[in-house]
Amino acid sequence: MEQQGQLAVSGGARIAYTVYGPASGAPVCFCPGLGGTQLGYAADAEHFAERGYRAITFDLRAFGESTPPDVVEPSAFTLRVLAEDFVALLDHLDIPQAHYVGNSLGGVIGLEAIRSHPDRVRSFTSFGTTYHLSLPKLTVSMQYWTNRVIGPKRMPAFVARNSSTYEEARSIVQKMFEGYPVLAGRCIGYGIYRYDYREVARSWGKPILLIQGGLDRSINRQLSSTLEALSARDHFELRAVPEAGHFANLDRPDEFRGLVGEFLENAA
Repeated sequence: MEQQGQLAVSGGARIAYTVYGPASGAPVCFCPGLGGTQLGYAADAEHFAERGYRAITFDLRAFGESTPPDVVEPSAFTLRVLAEDFVALLDHLDIPQAHYVGNSLGGVIGLEAIRSHPDRVRSFTSFGTTYHLSLPKLTVSMQYWTNRVIGPKRMPAFVARNSSTYEEARSIVQKMFEGYPVLAGRCIGYGIYRYDYREVARSWGKPILLIQGGLDRSINRQLSSTLEALSARDHFELRAVPEAGHFANLDRPDEFRGLVGEFLENAA
């Protein structure tokens, strides 16, 4: 069973979401990264719904089928605001607590949700995410102008080529990035060039799974401080998918679903 809807959230934005599987199933929410959409998780959600989970996918405000806030400015796209959108979706669906799976920015949003609403997350899985990042603020402007120079017509193919070596994954990534809202992306960028959730993750008492794509070079260069902080933590699992890049679920779907499925069973 599949249920689609939209939820009004702060600032006039609306969040598009899809629910798969039985209402009685354990809820597991899939959050995309910057530029990602529900499309990137559709097959995963169907897989876990078939196994009895209540799988939920959603688009971040201004991305995919979701709509932007009335005013597109950095204050409307902070990590706290994005995490509150996720919590509002749980409230809307009458879900007290959910397993959380996040890719890239989606993982960081999950960490912010753990910081602000620790009891709403039952377990946490991230891939393509570092829990600690410290880059020059100039990085945001450089990324924005790079996107402008590449242009909206060429950017989806550019991102697809540089994020995966698998044709099927590239096709999905390209479709996700069509219509990428450049200004909203820049607003989010101001909130994610520098952050630190290592202590949040270390002190949270519930299970954490970090999936590391062996080909995700940009994230792997930033992961050492995260792994050092979490290596001695109870209920922390690090699992590698050597032949996967930033979108491990698209590059190696069977391996990804196997790791997440085993983790969710143990976290139940």
